[in-house]
Amino acid sequence: MKTKHVLSLLGIIILTTGIALAQNPAPPPPPEPNDDLVDNSFSFFIDGGSFLGVYAEDINKENMGRYNLNQVRGVAVTRIVKDSPAEKAGLRKDDVILRIDGENVTSVRKLNRVVSEVAPDQTVRVTISRNGAEQELTATMGRRSNNA
Repeated sequence: MKTKHVLSLLGIIILTTGIALAQNPAPPPPPEPNDDLVDNSFSFFIDGGSFLGVYAEDINKENMGRYNLNQVRGVAVTRIVKDSPAEKAGLRKDDVILRIDGENVTSVRKLNRVVSEVAPDQTVRVTISRNGAEQELTATMGRRSNNA
């Protein structure tokens, strides 16, 4: 009889523990990365150095059609800073920067590097694709002030 009570008690403990665990929600799984939320935009300001004044995104297979490209190349201009060298050169939103002074621009990171290597007040040739047609503009790099 004692064994019967011990087994019954053990059964009740297991059952109540199971119920208690079932009522505690499991912690939510970590969020999966969402490429739509990743911001590939970048502002090309270098403290104390030169700047062009554009925000840009990498061209990929998903967005190349939006920029009238038939292959992945260059970086797309998503925004132009008011009164910047880019605006003065005639760059527009949705232009695709292909080359600066003949150097291929293959990513936002590369554009940032190329811009940082150009001295302030230096004039550069910027090859762009606008609505699928290549053209060349000239831009004079601006000087970034440290307090801006």
